[in-house]
Amino acid sequence: GVKDIIKDIRSRRVVTKLILGHNDLGDDGCITLFDYLCSEEGRGYRIEEISLNSNNIGDRGLAAIADYLRDNHALKSLLLQGNAFRGDPEVVTRFAEALNSSSLEMLSLATNTFLSDPFISRFLPALHARHLRELHLTLLNITNRSMDPLIHYLISPHCRLRTLRLNGNSLGAHAVGQIIRAVTVSNYNLTRLEMLGNFSPVPGPGPDGVLDEREFNALAQWPAREKELKRVMERNDYLARMREKEALSLLVLARRVLLRSRRSDAESLVPQQDATSMPRLPTELKLHIMSLAAPRLSNAQCLRIFAYAADPETLP
Repeated sequence: GVKDIIKDIRSRRVVTKLILGHNDLGDDGCITLFDYLCSEEGRGYRIEEISLNSNNIGDRGLAAIADYLRDNHALKSLLLQGNAFRGDPEVVTRFAEALNSSSLEMLSLATNTFLSDPFISRFLPALHARHLRELHLTLLNITNRSMDPLIHYLISPHCRLRTLRLNGNSLGAHAVGQIIRAVTVSNYNLTRLEMLGNFSPVPGPGPDGVLDEREFNALAQWPAREKELKRVMERNDYLARMREKEALSLLVLARRVLLRSRRSDAESLVPQQDATSMPRLPTELKLHIMSLAAPRLSNAQCLRIFAYAADPETLP
């Protein structure tokens, strides 16, 4: 039980992963576990990955997970697939806000079929997690009612995802096509978008017994949409590799310029002129000149690189 899990954690000096799938913790066990992890002793463990798949955890347990996740900059991966979340509005908002304050990079909510469209309509508009790179929403019983929240999130500046999995839902061909179109036009970060098994190759009648003409037309256009998705993923993958290359080059340049400037100021000496030396220009102008070496990076990305490069504590 959960007491044995906590006892096992306390017996170890270092714990970086908690793989606890299929333990049937339920809400009470989950709350007990995360109460311990939120304690002063529990916070001493820099846990990077937690897997709680198939534990019959409901909304009360999810609220306890949210409390642990809030301002947590150690945890990178959280796997919560196959539980019993119901999507209580207050808990969903609390969980999203905790995500926003964390450094979590990967979240799986797959096969939580009770969540469905109401969860998507509350969760995605509240999600501003700038570190989140991978999100799994497979088999959540999502329908075309979730099309607008999904599109609004994917085209918003808050979305930093590289991978989004929406397999095995019921979005329909029209919604899938609209999502692909939105990513093509407005999202240059996503490199893997999975939406398999979201519609039947032969459209059936709608709720009123009449064939949905929009769905029928979307199915006819599906081969073209499929090719479009492949092209846009290749485009974004290329851009991601170019941004990484530019970021590394900019870091090397910024190290030499900014650390040299700090040393020169501290020692009140005139630095030796070489290929990377700059005259005594204002710092803002130096940063602007260096940013020209990385045209694919945003101003915010450049500033983060400059801050990292100027800190001697980040040297290997």
